[in-house]
Amino acid sequence: MIKIYSITGLLLFSQMSYGLPLWCKKASLSVEKLICSDNELAKLDDKLNKIYSGLRFELIGDKKHSLVQVEQRAWLEKRNNKICDKNCLILMYQTRIDELAPLFAELKKTSCDRPKTTNHLSDCEWNKLKRTNLRLETVFQNYLEKVESYGTKYSSTYIVLPDFIAAKKETFTAWKKFRDKKCYEVVAGSTAANGSSVINKNVCLSYLNQQRIKYYTEIDIGKELKR
Repeated sequence: MIKIYSITGLLLFSQMSYGLPLWCKKASLSVEKLICSDNELAKLDDKLNKIYSGLRFELIGDKKHSLVQVEQRAWLEKRNNKICDKNCLILMYQTRIDELAPLFAELKKTSCDRPKTTNHLSDCEWNKLKRTNLRLETVFQNYLEKVESYGTKYSSTYIVLPDFIAAKKETFTAWKKFRDKKCYEVVAGSTAANGSSVINKNVCLSYLNQQRIKYYTEIDIGKELKR
């Protein structure tokens, strides 16, 4: 029984100490010790800190950056000085999270409009490239479907449809090879630090993708098939 009790105690201690904030090592206030001794409170503290840190990052260069920091310090002071039990702290944390989370989510949607670091810019351009790649493939498939539908409807007056579609697929593949080569040439020999050459290549690829998307979107299929 003693051995079982000891194991249970160790498991309980392990569960309570799992994922505790790093600042718990220096906890001195009674409220801090309460948070560090309770998994639910520790998780709420971690969640709030992640939202707050992310929000501050998004607000770099904005006049609201210092305001949010001042407000957070005031909230911490209120938390530390208020006589509060666990349920009271849960309510305080959840209320603060509900205040900051919507603002953080809204800013994050447009974060690539104002990249803060080279790594941030690199991530934004990479994600933009993935979106334009997907959009291009979708637009091209839609184009082929329209060609097939239009050509089948007027098959007696138009060119051989299967050959035309096959030629368009070959042209599309050749264009992608041209695109890749062109953008590699743009950054060839670049020794720029901080991944600038990769960013420039992705910008180039995205730009050419957008130009091709515009081409397939605006093309007059009827005139093209009559050639």
